[in-house]
Amino acid sequence: LKPFWLKLPPRPPCSPVTMAAAATGRRVTSVAAAAAAASATPRPAGWPGGAPPGRRALQNLILQAASRRDAEGILAVVREHGEVLGPVSIATALHRVAKVLRYSPEDVRRRGLAALRRPLLAALPELRAQGLANGVWALATLHCEDEELLTSLCTTASAQLASLQGKHLSNFAWALATLRRSSESLLAGLSTEISRRAQASCLTPQSLSNIIWSYATLYEWDPKVFESVYRCSLAAAREFNPRDLANTLWAFTVYPERGALHAPLFIALASASCDRAASLPPQDLTSIVWAFAEERQGLPGGRRQRRARSAGAACGGGGFDFAGATCGGEGFELVE
Repeated sequence: LKPFWLKLPPRPPCSPVTMAAAATGRRVTSVAAAAAAASATPRPAGWPGGAPPGRRALQNLILQAASRRDAEGILAVVREHGEVLGPVSIATALHRVAKVLRYSPEDVRRRGLAALRRPLLAALPELRAQGLANGVWALATLHCEDEELLTSLCTTASAQLASLQGKHLSNFAWALATLRRSSESLLAGLSTEISRRAQASCLTPQSLSNIIWSYATLYEWDPKVFESVYRCSLAAAREFNPRDLANTLWAFTVYPERGALHAPLFIALASASCDRAASLPPQDLTSIVWAFAEERQGLPGGRRQRRARSAGAACGGGGFDFAGATCGGEGFELVE
């Protein structure tokens, strides 16, 4: 008797590379061969996602190059097959290039962006929340200065704010702060949506911390954002990790409208900090101590802002050195 698994019919090929191999009887390795063979091979019923032949193979090549940290390999796929790639693949390519080149010299980052600029502009109208969040994170990480590209992405995102998740909203706020784009029209809609989500308790501690850090970095003192984040932070203080505590304390320390927001929140954050004092990383411990020292001094608003700007300049221009340590040093890294 044969084992039962030998009686099972073979699985139908799904990806273009698998289809090409099944149709030709040999292994297909090149992009061109895979795309040509897949397009010449009849598509089986139930083709995954209804994607045109070739796109899945190209997406896999992008991911393989990214796993090798081969930015040039990713860009080569985009240059040779940009017209075939879908919006998801374009956003993925941009995201992976940013991860690989984030610490590269400026001229290298600019060349990478230049290669992706045209296909990204073409793909923007079709991008959805995840792709937009990946894109804005990548542009901020690469310190993009392309006005047309940034404006187009922000305009596209403005029309989809209601469909963005909390982490996406946080990502956009972080990107605007990193790029120092406080005049962006997206910010007004972002503030309204953040306030709505905060009132509905739909934002995580990390999202709350990143959002309030971003607004303080931009010197955007929107009362509805600070008040809604204050209420959520007060309720979730014990869930904050060390970086969340440091960033939230810094943001509310430099907030010029002291009012009734400071005392209850600082008491809650002080209690949370004391609970984990022994495990606080040195940088976060220093940041937390600084925030409480500033609060204790009770500086007037004007002097407080100037002191905050000086502290921000000493730490890279944005308060404490925020690099999204809670996400592996990459802000909110959002992956398709």
